[in-house]
Amino acid sequence: MKNGIFIICLFFSSAVLASGTKEQKIFAKDSNNQYTIQIARTISSRSTSNEVIHNRIQFEDIEGNTLYIQEISYSQSDIRLRSVKTTDVKSKTSYIGEYDSKNTVKIITKKNLTETTSSLLADSPPLIGTMISDAISRHIDKLHSGEKLSVDIMTNELDTVLGFELKKDGKGSIAGKSYDKISMKPKNFLLALFVPDMYFYVSNTGEVIAFEGPVPYMTDKFTTYLTVTSN
Repeated sequence: MKNGIFIICLFFSSAVLASGTKEQKIFAKDSNNQYTIQIARTISSRSTSNEVIHNRIQFEDIEGNTLYIQEISYSQSDIRLRSVKTTDVKSKTSYIGEYDSKNTVKIITKKNLTETTSSLLADSPPLIGTMISDAISRHIDKLHSGEKLSVDIMTNELDTVLGFELKKDGKGSIAGKSYDKISMKPKNFLLALFVPDMYFYVSNTGEVIAFEGPVPYMTDKFTTYLTVTSN
């Protein structure tokens, strides 16, 4: 699973917004345990054509070097994955997946001049990357009322699908404003013991404002960071 679960949730987009481009800034904690040190950013672009949403997320370090790119296409009506491509720029590795009607993700892995094919069986259509924030927005009334939401999420390397549970977990503050905190935890008890806490900060309208949790390309995969959409 490589980095596995620790890199599934870095990227999110402000769901239910018109097509366009947004920036998310990623912060680490300072000596006072506050998220004030910007370490990286992501640039996201979103468009819709023929009821299919296309999201592109580019992860950059603080010097502006592109480290990671993720491109996802999924249906707008039911948030069903069509295709995904994740590219690790540093290792020159790409993972390309296409989801079919038989709950199978067909995968092509490209590294340098080598190409391999494989497949991954999913019990239900999996979510990945920005699809998670869209699922939260789609079910925001259910989450606001205290109900739980079960989802299957695919890792960025497309090699594993894991079950998670989303639920409202109190309130949290971002830039002085209060938002509902939606926690996301593995259904597997043993896995939950090792995974850092992960939270989405969500407005009353269902817009995901921020994500608190692990970030890929950081040395310590157990450290949490705060990813916030810029105004």
